[in-house]
Amino acid sequence: MKPTPFQQAVMYCDQAIQSVTNTLNWLGTAQVSAPIYSATIAAIITVVNQIQTVINVLVETIQNQEAGYVITPIATVTNVNLHILGATALYVVPAGKTLIVTGWTIRNAVQIGAGNNAVVNVQRLSDGAMLAPAGTINTFAINQAWQFMPAVGGIAYDTVAAGDTVNFVVVGKDTGTENIVTVDLLGYIM
Repeated sequence: MKPTPFQQAVMYCDQAIQSVTNTLNWLGTAQVSAPIYSATIAAIITVVNQIQTVINVLVETIQNQEAGYVITPIATVTNVNLHILGATALYVVPAGKTLIVTGWTIRNAVQIGAGNNAVVNVQRLSDGAMLAPAGTINTFAINQAWQFMPAVGGIAYDTVAAGDTVNFVVVGKDTGTENIVTVDLLGYIM
């Protein structure tokens, strides 16, 4: 089983600490010249600083996860035009993996003008099945997002097999002027 990036970082810290310990033990028993001793101590300080940097990142990651601050979309596609009917590919599931779709968001970073009733959904390319609720996008303000999630409570989330594509589809085009959005696909890769 391949270690996670977090586990790899912890293993790196363990190995680096063991290397520093071995070097310090060697320095305590070896008879070395002052220049070699100084160079070795400088190298140890560099390694210790690298270890501290990795530890700081690990601690921040854990704190953010415990506080619930880490929500990373599976995919983000920018500059989607709601005035153009059709599909935009959001994500292709990697070989050997399955995607579980838990929802999606649509957001705008710039207020272009009043949007009006674009009809959109997220679909599995292989069979055209909708993966999360379809939505009608009404007028929304700058930095506002619409989120579409299946109702919670005993439901089975939709899955997408390896090699299949998840598309964002504009079924009914926006009749207003606010038409450029960003779409985030939410879920899990297993």
